[in-house]
Amino acid sequence: MYYPERGYHGVLLVNISTVRDGRKFDSTCLFHPGEHPFVNQQSYVVYSEAVVKNAEDISQFVTMGEFTPRTPISDQLYERTLAGFHSSPRVTPKIKRFIKNYM
Repeated sequence: MYYPERGYHGVLLVNISTVRDGRKFDSTCLFHPGEHPFVNQQSYVVYSEAVVKNAEDISQFVTMGEFTPRTPISDQLYERTLAGFHSSPRVTPKIKRFIKNYM
């Protein structure tokens, strides 16, 4: 998506983290083992750390080996993850604005 506030094509990045006993986590969107090849333990979307990055920078990080592309998530997981941006209490106002205006 073109992100006019920053003057580049933006990519919305969000981390997936493993649920750990005794640690608080955002339960808005859970990934279960087997729903994606990379997920082998119950995991959650870390909405509080979502960021928009320049698509060209992402390409360079992949080329340099700093980012490793993974198998894309299924359409169902994508829709669940995206829906969570509208319901998680941990999404920052900046990210909510990006989603509202550009996705």
